[in-house]
Amino acid sequence: MKERKALRLLKELINKMFRRRKVFIIGNGFDSAHGMKTSYDYFRMFLVENYDVNSSITPFEVDRVLTETGEYEYRDRDIASIFVYLIDNLDESDLGNEQHKLWEHFEHYLSKINADDFVFEDFLIVEDDGVLEPFATSINFELEGNIVFNGYSMLEEFFSQWVSEISLENVAKLESFESLSTRSDYFLTFNYTDTLERVYGYVNVLHVHGRWTDNIVFGHGVNFEAESDPYISDCTIRGIQDMINLKYRKPVEQVYDKYRNEFKDYFMRCDDIYFFGFSFSDVDMYYFTKVFSSVSTVSKRIFLNNYDIDKFDVIKRKLIESGYKGIFDSY
Repeated sequence: MKERKALRLLKELINKMFRRRKVFIIGNGFDSAHGMKTSYDYFRMFLVENYDVNSSITPFEVDRVLTETGEYEYRDRDIASIFVYLIDNLDESDLGNEQHKLWEHFEHYLSKINADDFVFEDFLIVEDDGVLEPFATSINFELEGNIVFNGYSMLEEFFSQWVSEISLENVAKLESFESLSTRSDYFLTFNYTDTLERVYGYVNVLHVHGRWTDNIVFGHGVNFEAESDPYISDCTIRGIQDMINLKYRKPVEQVYDKYRNEFKDYFMRCDDIYFFGFSFSDVDMYYFTKVFSSVSTVSKRIFLNNYDIDKFDVIKRKLIESGYKGIFDSY
């Protein structure tokens, strides 16, 4: 009996010594593969159903309301309607030759909403002789800009509410993933859900962009300048635009600085890197550019999911451009 137990322990030790260590990079496709309603078209559905959205309303048809405190603001329903309208009606060609559903690229399209969508003619202060009064207009833009920014900021509240209501009830394990991974592996997840912890019982999990119970991170990766009306003080529209652009630009630099040690530790410990449901968006590739510059990847292997087989060439190019020097495989 003792010999049998000793043999089993020795076998486990040998397996542990020679087992290739893994880190899994988890994206939204992972939760979708479990049947969870986490794609962004479900966020659109959430807005429509919870805020009685009128998807045909334009920003120019929305009136601000006076509150009991004497301040103006937008109603939740109107803000939700504006965002659905703006995303629904953006030009798909903004994504190049790829004709994808607009809401699949919701975060990217946040960079396409600019101050001109909200700047109304009544922001302008015109004198009796029809001449624009620049000082009064500048002050009015500042006041109205704060109203616009506060309304735009409500998207964060909508998004957090949607994420908090995503259910893990009746979510079952994927046998293929369970057989591939173990509790001793490492997981970098870009999802807000606790699927890895609650469904699989895994513990070495880093939520790069936060969890549903925390302050979550989302947004675009674009810097741009707004085109301003030449008759309006240049700093006014740009001031509104700067606030809007900065609000939903994904702060990847700060996030990486926060988790720099964890990124480096996970990648140094691993031999194999598995991607599951990750989108490889340009803004998120920043993390890999940083970690590949600090950890040698020559002896590592990256495994891409065969679900993305049509995109392998593009994905490999992105990873190589980010500094990866190892080999590629698939599963």
